Amino acid sequence: NYLCQKVPPEEGRHMALQVLPLAIEGHGRQNIAAALNVPMTRVARALKTIKTTMSDWSMSPFIA
Repeated sequence: NYLCQKVPPEEGRHMALQVLPLAIEGHGRQNIAAALNVPMTRVARALKTIKTTMSDWSMSPFIA
């Protein structure tokens, strides 16, 4: 998966992969933080990582 390939482990890959399904389901930052038992700042950082990485993916010339 693109996210796994582009986000190094030290930049929060594990957290991004935990946050992504919850964000897709429509949960807010506060609910995600509570569900994962982590500070909201970690969730916000993970969401930013996801947004940046997937934005790069969407701009890829290989996407039709």
